[in-house]
Amino acid sequence: DKYSATIAFRLDKDNIDRNYKQNADVLDDVDSKVRSVINNKDITLTGMTVEGWASPEGKAQYNKALSERRAKAFADYLSRTHGIKRTDMTVAGRGEDWAGVERLVRESDLSYKADLQQIIDNYSGDARDPKVRTLKGGAPFRELVSDAGLYAKVRRTDYAFRYTVRGFNLEEARERIKTSPKLLSLNEMYLVADSYSIGSKEYDEAFRIAAKYFPDEPIALVNAAAAKLTAGRVSEAVT
Repeated sequence: DKYSATIAFRLDKDNIDRNYKQNADVLDDVDSKVRSVINNKDITLTGMTVEGWASPEGKAQYNKALSERRAKAFADYLSRTHGIKRTDMTVAGRGEDWAGVERLVRESDLSYKADLQQIIDNYSGDARDPKVRTLKGGAPFRELVSDAGLYAKVRRTDYAFRYTVRGFNLEEARERIKTSPKLLSLNEMYLVADSYSIGSKEYDEAFRIAAKYFPDEPIALVNAAAAKLTAGRVSEAVT
């Protein structure tokens, strides 16, 4: 399970302040997601990955170190608040997220969008930042680094849970496919499907869910299509 937390830090700081800006809501969301994993009796947490990302104003080397410190602060928060061992976490700072900035620029309707894209395309590393700062007298840069700007959206901490899931018997699997389908293996989903009459709503739904949660498994896609063909829904099977 992978998530992102956009925690607000004061300028050049790496300590997490719950009372700063929107942090209370962000941390409440993080806490909810963590509890949903560690309190779930069906799974066993085996580790976590924490990655910090910085916006690209300033020097790349400094931002790399800053992202590392902030990622460590987030990991310390998880350990302190939820008792997750730091030794079970892989923590890294990834530095500036220029790829994220470029994606947001492409998706934006900024009046200076073309100018930003040109800078991204023609400059690299620390050469980009001065060009962005001086673009059109600095007004675009001030907008980018504002609380509502594009840069704020790439200042984030990505975190992911690694866990194992216990096996389910058929009765349990039939319930989990309705409430927590991501906990089931592909084989468990097929056992659920086979427990229903061919062509029934439940049969079709089990194969649909299998295709949704295992989109890279050809057999899951083929079986979902076959279930629709059996029900006479040819056009749905094709799509």
